Amino acid sequence: MSFLFFVKKAVKASVKELKDQNKNKNILTMKEKLCYNNRRYFLLLVSQKCTGTC
Repeated sequence: MSFLFFVKKAVKASVKELKDQNKNKNILTMKEKLCYNNRRYFLLLVSQKCTGTC
């Protein structure tokens, strides 16, 4: 009985670990997209200022 309990607990822990890894990966992906958009917007503003189009 205790062996089954141990196995069940180990499986739950590994599933939770996989979910956490996936969640962290999604957060990093969102941050990368946000940084990319901010950098793109900044470059757009700088290029408009330099060419005098705005």
